Amino acid sequence: MTTPEIDALEIEHTQVGILTITADSQSVRGVYFGTLGQIQSRFAGSPLKDGGQNPALKAASTQLMEYFAGERRVFDLPLNLDDLTPFQRKVLLLTSQIPFGSVVSYGQLAMKAGSPGAARAIGAAMAGNPIPIIIPCHRVIGSDRSLHGYAAPDGITTKAILLQLEGHNIVAQKLA
Repeated sequence: MTTPEIDALEIEHTQVGILTITADSQSVRGVYFGTLGQIQSRFAGSPLKDGGQNPALKAASTQLMEYFAGERRVFDLPLNLDDLTPFQRKVLLLTSQIPFGSVVSYGQLAMKAGSPGAARAIGAAMAGNPIPIIIPCHRVIGSDRSLHGYAAPDGITTKAILLQLEGHNIVAQKLA
């Protein structure tokens, strides 16, 4: 099996800092917090190239900027989740169905995934989400409405910013 060429595109000036999107010729493969230079080491086997002409990257960039401007509530992009386990894929597909402005608990998501009591495994799947924001793992919170970890440089602060963009009030790292 050959490794697909992966293109990358940076988005500057978002409420959560610089984002780098990666895509193959047909679908989005990743959204990373940081610059292309900062994430390049993750792709040592296949260097990223400038994807300014990649249609999947253009569409993702446009939709993310619309989201940050408050103009988009639903992402409509082809996503590549081939590198995930079946459980991770199932959990992230369920997560992608959480509507804008809504939240679910890790336990509720475990129930929906058919794995009651697997809240920690749900958390691990969230931590391994290769396409955050577009697959809105920030909408998954603790059963007590508290914010738990988020795989971004500023962690819970970034999660809080995203939830506030969607109309939530956050007080002491908890939905008010």
